[in-house]
Amino acid sequence: MTDKTTKLLLLAIALGLLANMLVAIFRPVPVKAASTLTCKGEIKANAWGGTTASIGGYEVDVKCD
Repeated sequence: MTDKTTKLLLLAIALGLLANMLVAIFRPVPVKAASTLTCKGEIKANAWGGTTASIGGYEVDVKCD
């Protein structure tokens, strides 16, 4: 009884995976590009590679639209 139940459960899982794969092959989801993103920024450092407000010795200011 347990062997037949296990085989039936594994068969159901296999058929579900097969159906999922076939749907993905025959009805693919259209791909769309993301909107463009423009970033501008500045990196400031003094002659010794440091600033007062710093990230690893550099002040970073980045703005994205």
